[in-house]
Amino acid sequence: MSEDLFDYDNRLRFFKINRMLLDFSNPDRDNNADRLRIGVSHAPLLIGGGPLLRAIISDLDPHIIFSGHWHESRIFIYPSTKVINFYENSVRHFDLKALKEQEHSYLEIMVPTCSYRMGKSKIGLGYAVLENYNLSYTVLWQPNRFILLFTYVFWGLFVVCGFVVFKMMTRCPFRVAKRQTLYNRVSTIPQF
Repeated sequence: MSEDLFDYDNRLRFFKINRMLLDFSNPDRDNNADRLRIGVSHAPLLIGGGPLLRAIISDLDPHIIFSGHWHESRIFIYPSTKVINFYENSVRHFDLKALKEQEHSYLEIMVPTCSYRMGKSKIGLGYAVLENYNLSYTVLWQPNRFILLFTYVFWGLFVVCGFVVFKMMTRCPFRVAKRQTLYNRVSTIPQF
């Protein structure tokens, strides 16, 4: 088997698809029909079209494609050009067999980024559960990074201000006490 192809339990077949190089491999074409086929790509495939998309549809005939280049959460259903921005806390259900056989459609799920470093305010982990040909998909959203950063800055400033106030309060009574003792010494000096 190729390193661009991964079989699981003789029921699932994962294909690695490289859109940048217009490359994918399918060395075991004869056994594709027996398995549920899942394409994995860095860049989205269904939105761009072109010769690679035609080759993938005719050669691999995937039930679902997972991609993630845009770091957004979106769902594409080909041949429709409609893009579904998926920012809900709900679970989407797809019948992959019905999509493929009855509607002749292809499903691509763009998984959002889960890293704060990508500069996106919405980050999360894509979570898919596959039972037979029924796919349930949701995104486990993480807290907004800006709110978290502002919270850290607020509590940091709060601690620093509290420390400064504490230092000022503990130093002031000693200065007042020193002044009072000096005044008492001056007042005890006999007057001429």
